[in-house]
Amino acid sequence: MHLYNAWLPPPVAQETKREKDSFSRVVCSVKNSFKPDDPDSVYSTLKWISVIDLIISILETKREKDSFSRVVCSVKNSFKPDDPDSVYSTLKWISVIDLFIKAKSDVSLEDVSTLVEIGLELFKNSQNKLYAQVRWGNILVRVLNKYRKKLSLKVQWRPLYDTLVNTHFTRDTGPEGWRLRQRHFEAITSLVRSCRRFFPPGSAFEIWSEFSDWIKSCIDLWDSMPNCQFWNSQWAALVARVVKNCNSIEWECFLPTLFARYLNMFEVTV
Repeated sequence: MHLYNAWLPPPVAQETKREKDSFSRVVCSVKNSFKPDDPDSVYSTLKWISVIDLIISILETKREKDSFSRVVCSVKNSFKPDDPDSVYSTLKWISVIDLFIKAKSDVSLEDVSTLVEIGLELFKNSQNKLYAQVRWGNILVRVLNKYRKKLSLKVQWRPLYDTLVNTHFTRDTGPEGWRLRQRHFEAITSLVRSCRRFFPPGSAFEIWSEFSDWIKSCIDLWDSMPNCQFWNSQWAALVARVVKNCNSIEWECFLPTLFARYLNMFEVTV
């Protein structure tokens, strides 16, 4: 064990032993990527340079904040708001950011805030680029969950809502397969949960106001369906959540329909 790590608590000191293994795996990956009989294979090794540089920076703890700042700056410079396709040039930095999170590095909160703001901007401007949104969505969830108590942000809920509706609740004949769409749905729902604490005051009322117009459509749709215990339980759970959390809806006009549906659920003979 290095003398610099001797003062650490035993569990933490034990974890530092994995640094050598991590670096060894990177070196092995570089070695396997390069084929001496194929000069062009050198390009496949370039992706590891930033990782090697980062590991060295992490081992030199005094440089952690500067290294993270450089990564954030690189992401910011790679993304051009007027060029939606520039989001792809930022994806190479996600694994580097992930490494900082796993390393529990002491980074600047200002840089973390900047990274989150850039990431959300990238996510918003990457409509119909599901793979890019999945990658950025997942890393943003990890960053927000780790620093949620230390950050002071304002995140607008509307862009997330629009992305969710446009991607998963409208007909789209895009080339993405079912698996990627499923990953995207999981990523955006997780991102919404992580961002909720950063929504501006009054967002809850705005969100419920958005859904209040849906209630009539939902109940009409439920009423048009045959009696089915599975779907009845799903619709009943949805209505129960709305009743519990929203006080702005007049329920009197819906009572006859709801009474009939609940009567069918109990299978009471009339």
